[in-house]
Amino acid sequence: MKSQKLQIEKWFENLHNKRNNLPDIEGSAWSIFNSVSEYADYNNAGSSKNNADRIDNRLNSMWFGEAAKLKTRAFDAAFALAQ
Repeated sequence: MKSQKLQIEKWFENLHNKRNNLPDIEGSAWSIFNSVSEYADYNNAGSSKNNADRIDNRLNSMWFGEAAKLKTRAFDAAFALAQ
């Protein structure tokens, strides 16, 4: 539960960063999706001690794994809000 709370806090932190507060997207469904996507792609460091393995695992997650699933759910939710 604590991990989920920290994850949501990071999403909100990302939501209020300079990339998501541009005049045309601030507060939009896109900025919400982008904050989750940023978390999925950049805040999941992985646990391998080998840097090459960590990079490979992270990329695999971004394209096919848990990060990709999270981004798909976030996109679907943002799309539903935009309709």
